[in-house]
Amino acid sequence: MHGFLLDERLTTLRGQVREFVETRIIPAERTIETEDMAGKRETLRALQEDARRGGLWTPHLPVAFGGLGLG
Repeated sequence: MHGFLLDERLTTLRGQVREFVETRIIPAERTIETEDMAGKRETLRALQEDARRGGLWTPHLPVAFGGLGLG
């Protein structure tokens, strides 16, 4: 039986995304549930910025547009 294998770049990215979700997104869920709309937007913007800084934002976009070019 043949398995589906990811190349090293995607394996690394998958690990980074998993860590980001576990350490940033999941802990923020409860906070987001209890915040007013302004607070929710602020928290979500902070998470988006963290994803951008971590190179995890819009991986499907071309590199020229700030993505990782994954298509």
